[in-house]
Amino acid sequence: MVKKVDLQFDFDIPCQKCGKKFKVSTGNVGKSVKCPHCRTTTQLKDNGFTKGLQKANNALNKLFKI
Repeated sequence: MVKKVDLQFDFDIPCQKCGKKFKVSTGNVGKSVKCPHCRTTTQLKDNGFTKGLQKANNALNKLFKI
């Protein structure tokens, strides 16, 4: 039985300065994150990502009648 759908997940991005990849969470979208390798700050632009993720969460929860 599904209790609640939550589409939070981690994904890798390359650092704009050093090029090394590091993990960020969907919860970081729209915020600034620091590369753990070189400490450069990067702004993760939202561009509608959070709104789309929330719509998908709502649709899945409705589908499963949660």
